[in-house]
Order: sequence, then C-alpha cells, then structure tokens
Amino acid sequence: MINQSILKIMELAHREQKPLANVMLKLVEEIGELGEAVNHHEGYLPHKDMKEGMVGEVADVVQCAVTVLVKAYPESSDHALLADLKYWLDRKNEKWESLPTTKR
Repeated sequence: MINQSILKIMELAHREQKPLANVMLKLVEEIGELGEAVNHHEGYLPHKDMKEGMVGEVADVVQCAVTVLVKAYPESSDHALLADLKYWLDRKNEKWESLPTTKR
C-alpha cells in the first residue's frame, strides 16, 4: 500500500544527516533527472541511456520531497505528517478536478 511506502520513506528520512537545504538541492537535482526522463520518453533524447526510466525518477522525486517534509517538521510524528499530506493531496486533487484540462 502507498501509505506504507511513504511511512518507510519517512523512517529513512529520520536517518538522513544532511541539512534541509542539502535535501532540497537533491530534490531539485532529481526533478532535473525527471525532466530528462520525460524528454527521453517523448523521443527528444534518444541517445541518452535512462537507467531507471520515468517511473524510477518519479520515485526519486517523491522520496526527496517526503524527506524535505520530514526534515522541515522534525517535531511532527510521521502519522501526523502523513495525515497532513493526505489532506493537502485531497484538496489539490479537488482543485485539479475542477479545472479545465487546458489550465493544468
């Protein structure tokens, strides 16, 4: 289940020794790699060897983003952060659902 995977990322995030700013830089790096994977997927970088592919890069972005969240709120429990994340994801999904597809 996805909640268990997110909780595992949170558990690992507590072990992360890098400061929040460094984790944020890693997130930016992973977003760049995701961009390359998208370009490769769309045929713009056919010469590039993508080891993980787009799904692997999305997983890297999610891992880094969740780690940023955990590092930013060290006083919060993982379950409280997960509940907050779910709340915001639900709100964002409702917002996206109400937008015409051309505005996304």
